[in-house]
Amino acid sequence: MGIARIFAENAIYQIASNFVLRLSSLFFVVFLAAVLSPEEFGTYAWIVGMALLAEGIANIGSIETMINFVSKAIAEKTQNAGSYFSYILKTKLLILAVVVLAMIVFSNQITSFLIQKPELS
Repeated sequence: MGIARIFAENAIYQIASNFVLRLSSLFFVVFLAAVLSPEEFGTYAWIVGMALLAEGIANIGSIETMINFVSKAIAEKTQNAGSYFSYILKTKLLILAVVVLAMIVFSNQITSFLIQKPELS
């Protein structure tokens, strides 16, 4: 099997996976919008937005860095690929934990400052 065929199959699987994920997410959000009140759905959207913000802050290029260092180590046939992978993964998880912990600790201040609804804090 040629490399082009493998690449094409993997691209099709990736596109199909993304399509199914986005379609199921759409159905889930429509379901929640129908079930929840407008205020509850707004709260849900706020929480999802904060979670995505935390993930974006915690990511800070770690995936690109991992791809760069691990692929170079594999191409040069060194034994550092596993070390690079584990170090970057541990660093990313540590940053994510710190960001999530900070959001939990400061949730009252974030809510009262940005939403100005003390009953949510």
